[in-house]
Amino acid sequence: MGIFNFSNENKADEENNSESKRGLLGYLDLLDWFNSLKESEKNKIIKYYGADKNELLEDELLSSAETKEGFFANIARGALYNRDLELALKYLKIIHPEQWRVDAAHFFYQSLIPLFYKFRDTESGLNNTILYCKKNIELIKEHKEELLDYFSSIPNFGRKFPAIDCFRYLAIIYKNEGKVDKAIEVCQEAISLGVNADSQNISYKNRLEKLIKRKKKL
Repeated sequence: MGIFNFSNENKADEENNSESKRGLLGYLDLLDWFNSLKESEKNKIIKYYGADKNELLEDELLSSAETKEGFFANIARGALYNRDLELALKYLKIIHPEQWRVDAAHFFYQSLIPLFYKFRDTESGLNNTILYCKKNIELIKEHKEELLDYFSSIPNFGRKFPAIDCFRYLAIIYKNEGKVDKAIEVCQEAISLGVNADSQNISYKNRLEKLIKRKKKL
């Protein structure tokens, strides 16, 4: 099943709907869309979403926390995971993470970045890695306090940022492109926002120091 819950877009429908629907696609009113697809794409949708065919098309469903945006977002993510860049980009075009809850958009961007980075040898893969790094950084800048409020609600975590990788990937890309000054700026921005480290447990201060040393040698 999908792992992201994005908004309350289906709440009104759920409250007004007491009849069971045929599968998740029926519940989301997506059966006509699904039936319009080629058989090969239908099979991909089932595989990439991560549910069996009965769950999507047959099981009686009275309610679900899933939304249409969430459904398509999880297809896109699943497509990337399965190295299907073309289908991932198709479904990313029809979702709007900027309209989701801030924490959901943050985690979604975080999940896309390393998946796109696996395609960094292609123009599209590299450009989309940069795009989603920048989207996530902008989200953190604009909604810092909301995100900190969210993280502070996690038991025993505290009001701080966890490891965040969008700065790391963007800094690495800039460094590899010879844009050391831009890589330095990315690390400085992470530090100024209070993002201390990435998932490799490398502090952005340490990464910054290495980049400064690299610049001096150029």
